[in-house]
Order: sequence, then C-alpha cells, then structure tokens
Amino acid sequence: MGNKIFVAYSREDRKGINQLPRTLGVEHTFRNSDEVYRLFSSNSNISDKMKKVIEENVKWSDIVVVLVGKDTAEVKWIDWCVEKAGMLGKRVVFIYLEEAGSLPDSGGIFGSAAVGMDKAAEAVNGTVPIWDDPTGAPLPNDSIHRSSC
Repeated sequence: MGNKIFVAYSREDRKGINQLPRTLGVEHTFRNSDEVYRLFSSNSNISDKMKKVIEENVKWSDIVVVLVGKDTAEVKWIDWCVEKAGMLGKRVVFIYLEEAGSLPDSGGIFGSAAVGMDKAAEAVNGTVPIWDDPTGAPLPNDSIHRSSC
C-alpha cells in the first residue's frame, strides 16, 4: 500500500503536480494545495483558517512533498507547512523543479530529503536521506541544519 502524500507548491509551480503520480507511483494517494489557494490571495498573511486547512492535510499525510520552484522560499505558508509537518513528526521531501530556487528557511531543519525529479521516488519511498542541490550535486553535510528533539 502506498503513502498518503500532501503536496505543497507555489501557484507558479502547479504544473509540477502532474508529474508526481507518474514519478512516485500510482499506489500513493495525493492531496494538493488547491484548497489552501482558495483561502489565500497573496503571500502576506497566513490566516487561522489557512493554518487549519494546512494542518489537517499535514496530519492526514504520511509524507509532505514540497515542489521547489524559483520562488518557493518566499512563500510563507509553505515555510509554515514544513515547520508544522516537522513538529508533527512527518517526513518532508523537497523535489526540485526545472527552475528551482532555494528551500524555505524551515527546510534544512525539518526536511528529510531534497532531490530532483529523477530521485523523487527514491527519496519518498526510501529511508535514507538524500540531500542534493538544485543541480543534482550532493549538499555538504555542514549545510544541513537539523533540529534536536
């Protein structure tokens, strides 16, 4: 049986969602960020209602996948989502899109892996963390900051 995966992405990166079932496998169940965007019109404030919707989706999921585009690090609700997932003990896998920028601030603390689409299935299905930069080169260990429980 597959994992329940909540997929977070910026509006500009929505097209990346179409690749996931094919890349990760159809045995997984997916939910995406569309409901969040119905409640949110800008990048300024994260309302309590948005937080509730995000938290419900994170709690439902086994894994949170964040599609990383060029502006993902600037999307405040995605950073909040990653932090919430980490605090709830969920695995967070970042998947770089073609035009990827940097990870959200919470990514190095709460993330489990960061990979290109070519290693996405391995990162989601595996237990070994893979940390690459957007070019596919391994990140040095000292650039990954982990939270201690």
